[in-house]
Amino acid sequence: MWQIVMTFEISLNSLRTSQGLSRDPKTPSYPAPLIIQPLLTRKQTLIILHGRGSTASKFSPPLLTTSSSSSGSTLQSSFPHAKVIFPTASLSRATIYKRSCTHQWFNNWHLEEYTKRQGMMVDGLRARENVVLWGLSQGCATALTALLTWDGPALGAVVGMCGYLPFGNVGERIGKGSKDQEPDPKKQAVTFLREELDMNVDAGETFLNIPVFLGHGAEDEKVSVNLGGEARRCLDLLGVEVEMIEYEGLGPWYSENMLRDIFQFLNTKLRSEKKS
Repeated sequence: MWQIVMTFEISLNSLRTSQGLSRDPKTPSYPAPLIIQPLLTRKQTLIILHGRGSTASKFSPPLLTTSSSSSGSTLQSSFPHAKVIFPTASLSRATIYKRSCTHQWFNNWHLEEYTKRQGMMVDGLRARENVVLWGLSQGCATALTALLTWDGPALGAVVGMCGYLPFGNVGERIGKGSKDQEPDPKKQAVTFLREELDMNVDAGETFLNIPVFLGHGAEDEKVSVNLGGEARRCLDLLGVEVEMIEYEGLGPWYSENMLRDIFQFLNTKLRSEKKS
């Protein structure tokens, strides 16, 4: 039976378009995703989202060709059974760019001030098409939101590179409440996020069964490593199995060492990899 690394309700419009089906007019228009077929029989699916301002065609080549520092293997050679899907975010107006259009999964303000204007993120994060399991920067933020709002079968893993958790400061504050509180502070924090996104607050706690890896450059000037640490603390308070590694000298991107650690993380967490 196929073991799915990363699967969820994502980019329904993109997939419909690629299959010649009509797009739901109520949801944003997404370009067709870039799909990389597995080298061997398919057993896994990796869905990876770019950061704001990028596209699948720009983001995918370096990620597919960069080798890990340990074995020298690439993403495909490390996971030859994986189908890799790179969606592209829809074009929308970005407040941070004086409302000029750019490819983004949701709108938000300067990250150093993001706690002041978090309400702008809600519409994009609410859409099922924006739910991902591996992402860079804003794609990571979307993946972590997906983690806490996912109500389907447990996914294989969530990977975030140089990202943050929207409303993470609020979630961390709520999650630190007394264990004697009713309802439980952890449930309050997840309920808060789901309410902000107009989602079902009674959904289960699938996220407790999904391991998370976060990698962040210590010299990241776009998304401060402090925001990555805030995400880790919030997830930890909520009971999520989360591992975070900071990379000295690394800016707002991934590195061979980060890919090495991601590959090792997935190899230890995915059942199909353990059997191979």
